[in-house]
Amino acid sequence: MNPAKENLINQSERIQAISRKLLPICWIVIACIVAGVIIAGIQLSSEDSTRLLFEALIGSMVFSSLYWIVLILLIMRFLKSCDHDGIFSVSSSKSIRWIGWLILIEAIFKLVVHCGAVAYFYAASSPYISTLISSITSSITKIILGVFLLVVARIITVGIDLEKDAELTI
Repeated sequence: MNPAKENLINQSERIQAISRKLLPICWIVIACIVAGVIIAGIQLSSEDSTRLLFEALIGSMVFSSLYWIVLILLIMRFLKSCDHDGIFSVSSSKSIRWIGWLILIEAIFKLVVHCGAVAYFYAASSPYISTLISSITSSITKIILGVFLLVVARIITVGIDLEKDAELTI
């Protein structure tokens, strides 16, 4: 057998072993996120705060925790596809694409919300406007990450197609 192909098989087996070990950790992280939201909700409800502030904070925490839970579930889907089919497979490519879309959509949503908040604070001449600049920069970075993951998923898909075409030629 070709030494390069043997090395590729050994690396694939290592990736499969690592992905099997990471799956239980993902479930622990999801449980911690859910427990954190529940504990924070209980603490917030016991404090003397206005109802509107309480609902806004709970809504923000639930939205954020749902984003992270879905992201971890998609990562688990990617790890399972790596374990089953290897890293360079159609299912891995689809998982990476879904992760990229999730990050991209969340970043665009937060960018729109933060730009709206900046416009409001600017109109109100509020000193809090400077605190939102880092959030906007973070959203732009996440947009770049989401686009990068979509490009990586496309590269894997094209590579798989090229490999199939190469197998058909003599």
